[in-house]
Amino acid sequence: MTSSLSPQFASAVAELPTALQWVVARELDSGNTIAEVGHSFPAAPVGVYVKMSGPLAVPDQRLPADARYAERPSGSAWLHEYTDEKRHSFVIDTPPPYLSPGGTQTRTEAPLGKKPSQGVMLTAGASRNPFVNFADTYSCRLDFRGETLFYEEADRSADMQCFWTKGYFIEAGTIQCWHYQDGRSLPVTDDERLEIVRRVVAYAKKIQGVVMGVNV
Repeated sequence: MTSSLSPQFASAVAELPTALQWVVARELDSGNTIAEVGHSFPAAPVGVYVKMSGPLAVPDQRLPADARYAERPSGSAWLHEYTDEKRHSFVIDTPPPYLSPGGTQTRTEAPLGKKPSQGVMLTAGASRNPFVNFADTYSCRLDFRGETLFYEEADRSADMQCFWTKGYFIEAGTIQCWHYQDGRSLPVTDDERLEIVRRVVAYAKKIQGVVMGVNV
């Protein structure tokens, strides 16, 4: 089935580890189609991702040993994924409503890149610090090219360095300023920095299903 793919899609599939190539071939044989491919999130800089138009089939006894399967929380950018052992490359699906064969999809960044699209909102638990004032809901975006993670509320945001070569982690000391929609910038206090870090770690775990380390 891969012989009928466009050159762009065929090239991306060829870059996948053998186990994930098997997953894609199984999906194509069952009638699923490829919606998009890329070398950005969720793939590592050395990897590639392939997004299928419909839901991925659950694993069976034929699944190669090197492939890892996981299901993600409702509201995630995709609901099912297959990865290699190091989580460098991914085969993911498109959340409902699913694309029909031959359909098109606008490329968007995943909720952990710099705007353009609205990220998945998370309702935070109560702050453990009475000296900070945070919105009830927030989102996070990850710009892989700029190695920057953005913590965002409705009217303000803060950014920090984020790396993922040996697991995901943020540099807490780089959280320096609040950037408001009206153009103002104000310094982040130490108490606010701790709360931002707590919320980013919670977002990574609940929405993206990853463990976010913190360097202080």
